[in-house]
Amino acid sequence: GVPQNYTKAAEWFEKAANQGDASAQYNLGLMYYEGEGVRQDYAEAAKWYEKAESFYNSWRTLIIRSSEHRTGFLHNGTQEKLKMK
Repeated sequence: GVPQNYTKAAEWFEKAANQGDASAQYNLGLMYYEGEGVRQDYAEAAKWYEKAESFYNSWRTLIIRSSEHRTGFLHNGTQEKLKMK
């Protein structure tokens, strides 16, 4: 196997995170939070967590709206018909 190298992992995660990869953003945030491969920095960790969260919230919203559109019902359980445009 390959020996673990957290510093190198952080470098690769940062490259991917800067290109918008939400998993890399989350993992980089975790590395900053734990201080693995990088100097521990809670503010930097929060920055990367927020970027990842923004992506996942957008994706979750898209999935919910898609489901509402396909079924014709609101996802919150009220079963009100959606007004289709």
